[in-house]
This record gives sequence, structure tokens and C-alpha cells, in this order.
Amino acid sequence: LAGFRGPKKIFDGKYGYFGVIEGAGDPHALVAQLGKIWEVERTSIKPFPSGRATHAALDGILQLQREYGFTVDDVLEVEAQVPPMVKGLVGRLPTIDMQVGTARLCLAYLVPNALMDGTVTLHSYSEERLRNPQIIEAANRVKVIADTNPNPNAFDPQTIVVKLKSGQQHSITLPASLGSPSTPMSQQELEEKFARNLDAAGKSQVHDQLKDLLDNLENVEDVSRLIELL
Repeated sequence: LAGFRGPKKIFDGKYGYFGVIEGAGDPHALVAQLGKIWEVERTSIKPFPSGRATHAALDGILQLQREYGFTVDDVLEVEAQVPPMVKGLVGRLPTIDMQVGTARLCLAYLVPNALMDGTVTLHSYSEERLRNPQIIEAANRVKVIADTNPNPNAFDPQTIVVKLKSGQQHSITLPASLGSPSTPMSQQELEEKFARNLDAAGKSQVHDQLKDLLDNLENVEDVSRLIELL
């Protein structure tokens, strides 16, 4: 419309996407799906403010806590059996001098925080938590073990085993991470995260207005209203 011309064969030309990047791709299959499969509806949403590789394990430990009612003080040991890539990404050992960026990618540190709060929030990275020797001690009771998954890019499945000081043991296997298209967050979980994020941004006062707009997005005439509220 502005007179700027682009390449005609950006997808199927000699140096186009399929020729250079995705040689095994089938553009005809993509065209056949137009209007039938909406990839935007298959977007993963992170339930926790931590590295994506931690989410299945955190979901698992919280499911076990809700079912069996144990606290972080009841736990003797937690064993997270994860694919090798997950071990490499989030299997680091916790330390009392960890920075926030490291803590977000430390599953062992996140597990006791999740058990204390019933979730992981931005408060999990406060100085109060990061420098708490009791949390670091609890984190050192979390073992992240690489399983034999042959897929070098796999995030799932993950198995969580909780051994309690009482001698009881509970386990759960997560086939997919919470928030993924195959294991989506519930509407309540989405709304709770939405409220927490607004609160963290100091925008709780626009919660109701913003939620009403988003709930009726198809009928909003001017989406700049969303930006104004934020």
C-alpha cells in the first residue's frame, strides 16, 4: 500500500523459508489448515514466574500437597525425575547468594517456595526468601535427576517423588507442563494470575475494567483503550 515491494517467493523460492530453514516443510499442508486450526489458541501460558522447564515439577509437587496435605517441614526429600535437557536447564544447586535470574532457573529453590505459598510468585524472589538459610536447607533436600528420555529437546514427562519424614511416599507423573496446549490452565488459574500480575504492576484499580474489555474483546471498537488502562 505504501509502494514498498518485497520478495515474491519468500516461502517457496530457492532462498525462501522452506528452501533454507525448513526443507522438510510442506506449505500445501499449511494452506489446507487455513481457517481450521488456530495456532494462537495453542499458545502456552506460563503459570509461574520461573523458567518453563520448572513448571511440570512445580505443578506436580503442588498437586501432591493438595491431595495429601503435607507442608515443607514434613518433607524429607523430593526427587524430580526429568528429561536430560530439563536437568541441564534447572538442575543447578541452590546457594544463599543466588541472584534472581539464577533462582528462576533453580528447581530445587522453587520447590520449597511453592510448598510454602501454594504457588510461586514474585515474592519467591524477594531478599527475604533468597537469603533465608531455612529455605536453602529445604532446597538442598530436592534432587533433580536426569531420566533416560532419548529426545534431547524434551521437557516432559516429569515424575515427582515426595518422601515424608513420617515414612510415607507419594509420587505423580506429569505428561505435559501446566499451561501447555495439552494441559491448559483453568479459567480460575488464569484469572488469579491476571490479578497477581496487575497487583505487581500497581494496576489493581483497573482490574474490573480491563477484565470486562478482555472478556468482550471481539466487540471492542478501539483496542487502544486497553493501552490507556495500563
